[in-house]
Amino acid sequence: MMGTIEQTLREELAAAHHIIHYHGWDDLLATHLSARIPGTDHLLITPMNVAFEAVSASRLIKCDFDGNFVDNNQEHLMPQAINIHGAIYKNSQTIMSAMHTHSIDGVAVSSLECGFLFSNQRALRFYNDVAYHDYDGLALVNEGENIVKSLGHNRVMVLRNHGLVTTGK
Repeated sequence: MMGTIEQTLREELAAAHHIIHYHGWDDLLATHLSARIPGTDHLLITPMNVAFEAVSASRLIKCDFDGNFVDNNQEHLMPQAINIHGAIYKNSQTIMSAMHTHSIDGVAVSSLECGFLFSNQRALRFYNDVAYHDYDGLALVNEGENIVKSLGHNRVMVLRNHGLVTTGK
C-alpha cells in the first residue's frame, strides 16, 4: 500500500515533468528525472518512451537503485536513466532528487570548451558547485559510477557535449 509521502512525491515529480515540458527543456524521450523515496532504497523515475507531458503520478516507475521493479508498473525503464540515477543515490544519502536534461541551452553550454561562465550575478549562485564530465557515449554499464565520481560533492554537473545533471533535496 502506498503511503502519503510516496503519493505526494509522485505528484510533485509528475508536476516537475510537466514544468520541464512547459519550458521546453525536455528532449523528446531522452531526458529523465527521479526522486528518492525517503527512508527507503527505492526511487521514482521517468518511464521510458513516455513524453513528459504524458507523465503522471501513476506512470512513474518505482524501483530500487539497481533498476529492479518494486511494484507492478507496466512501463519500461531506460537503462541509461537507472545507471545514472541509481549510481547517484547509492553514492549519497542526502541527495533526494536528480534531474538529467538535454535542453537546447544546456547542450549549448555543455558544448562550450570554456564550460559554464560565471559572467553575471545569476550565474554566481552556482559558484564552486559545478562539476564536469566528459561525454563517453550512452550511459551504459559503469558510466553512472563515472558520472558520480565526476560529480563529487557538487550539486550541478555539465556533461560535456551532452547536457546537464542537477541534484538536490
